[in-house]
Amino acid sequence: MNYKSPFKYKEKYGQYINGEFIEPSSGKYFDNISPIDGKLITKIPEGNAQDIEKALDAAHAALPSWSSMSVTDRSNVMLKAAQLIEDNAEMLAYAETLDKGKVLRESKADVADCADHLRYFAGVIRADEGSVSELDADTLSMNISEPIGVVGAIIPWNYPLLIFIWKLAPALATGCTMIVKPAEQTPASILVLIEIIGKVIPKGVINIVNGFGKDRFYRNRSAINALCSRKHYPNNHGIGRKITKYFYGFNCR
Repeated sequence: MNYKSPFKYKEKYGQYINGEFIEPSSGKYFDNISPIDGKLITKIPEGNAQDIEKALDAAHAALPSWSSMSVTDRSNVMLKAAQLIEDNAEMLAYAETLDKGKVLRESKADVADCADHLRYFAGVIRADEGSVSELDADTLSMNISEPIGVVGAIIPWNYPLLIFIWKLAPALATGCTMIVKPAEQTPASILVLIEIIGKVIPKGVINIVNGFGKDRFYRNRSAINALCSRKHYPNNHGIGRKITKYFYGFNCR
């Protein structure tokens, strides 16, 4: 298939940790091949437990300031990120099509939904309220929403950008920080996106570690430790069983 895109990926990308792209601890990269024509589009870092630990450190360091930021300020950060996505929509759509192989019109629709999803959650938190109930003459019950901490998210291959934002937006809105592991089949477009929105999101709030999950992540308990307060993974029973097995005994959700 002869497909010409006005967008071209960089020769290679690093792990995105603490607001910057860094070399993978392994020093290794793997080829990212476009399903459109079978050609190399970029090289992706091959992560390991050390990269995950760096990402965890960055996410935990950023958590106190991000979670304590006012709802208004957090909402405004998300609105700025949404605007950046909209301003770069054409480029992101081409990046998604090269990486995933879906038709361009669908990629454009996905990118538009990414911006809309961020705006939605930026608005929801401005309207969120707690509640107080009188249980008896001496007792009040208060419901207070609090961030759960660092969220670990695994992104599937079928909607890389959109599902990344589906998981990112509510986490950001509620004051959580994140570590994201993209699918090794479609890892590149997310890196283009974070390069854009990372300009307005504080360092360490979002961290992206690429690699091969079955070899580098699920089998290493130090890499999937209890420092993550919540795990979010694709709708895949096999992956779910593996993650449940390796997290057994940890205090996580």
